[in-house]
Amino acid sequence: MAIGGTRVRGVVDRVCEVDGRVALIDFKTNATLDHALMEAYSLQLRIYGSRRAPSLLPGGDDPG
Repeated sequence: MAIGGTRVRGVVDRVCEVDGRVALIDFKTNATLDHALMEAYSLQLRIYGSRRAPSLLPGGDDPG
């Protein structure tokens, strides 16, 4: 996918539907997470969710 001219690629470990909403789960193996790392991971999941989450479930629309 591209965001503002920058190509972004990643892999989500698990996609679930919880109470009618898409939940993205991305497992991390870090022993500890400091504030900066949590912010980076949070941004990563927001990017995934904003662009592809609806299309990851059966019958979902591809947002393009």
